[in-house]
Amino acid sequence: MGDKQDELDWKQALKKRLQTNYRLVVMNDDTYEEVQTYHSNFLKIGSIVTLGMLSIALLTGVLLLLTPIRHLIFRGEKENVALERKIENLEKELQTQQLWTENIRKVLVGDVDTIGTGHNEVGLEPDSIKVLTQRSEIDEKFRQNLEVEQQENINTASINLPKTELPLGQRFFSPPVSGDISKKYNSSEKHFGVDIIAPKNTAIKSALDGYVISADWNLETGNTIAIQHKDNVITFYKHNSALLKKAGDMVKAGEAIAIIGNTGDHSTGPHLHFELWHKGIPVDPMDFINFN
Repeated sequence: MGDKQDELDWKQALKKRLQTNYRLVVMNDDTYEEVQTYHSNFLKIGSIVTLGMLSIALLTGVLLLLTPIRHLIFRGEKENVALERKIENLEKELQTQQLWTENIRKVLVGDVDTIGTGHNEVGLEPDSIKVLTQRSEIDEKFRQNLEVEQQENINTASINLPKTELPLGQRFFSPPVSGDISKKYNSSEKHFGVDIIAPKNTAIKSALDGYVISADWNLETGNTIAIQHKDNVITFYKHNSALLKKAGDMVKAGEAIAIIGNTGDHSTGPHLHFELWHKGIPVDPMDFINFN
């Protein structure tokens, strides 16, 4: 009984407090004259506040349902979703581009894992040479990204090249430079090309028609240019003193693309380091090109 009585007394006290009238007097600070007087209680104030909030909610609902504002809001939400998707796609494209760039860098500096190589034995035609190289995951991603990227650019440029893929041995390669070979191809030493010595200021020429996919400088190989050719053939020209082409340029076989030099930490004298890659695998350029 005592608890019920206490609860009843508490409710009555609260009701009395809510219904108790209060007076708010606005006075002149200098003359103490009453300017305005307001009478109210907590119950009335609470009712007014609640009614005001309901009115605002109702007005907001009417504006959203009966005016063009709702279209702006919903359209803004759709635009935000579309923008988020576009950002995600751009992030994926950026990651792909970063991977592609990293793979190009690894090939340019020779930072790839290649196992074994073929040798041109006496009596064998160049077409019968098989390079026994195990393709790494980096090589495979590089090859796939490079094929898609360059095929789009080649199609855009409308290069009139044969659609039938020819074996390397049936292609005519223009020697990038003529001179003595100072170091031959050796996959066991990760030397995936040949070093050709030529006089100062000798022009380096493109071995085939193609599309310049990289023309830049790096610490290991200095001024380096890479060219994508038909049927997944790529050539690399390293240690140049100057580059005559930039990425995106189309070149013809025998066209000057660089000047022989001695740039990069891996160079010990003026020469051209030339590499020939087919379907993501390095091959010995001397099996297909006469540098004399």
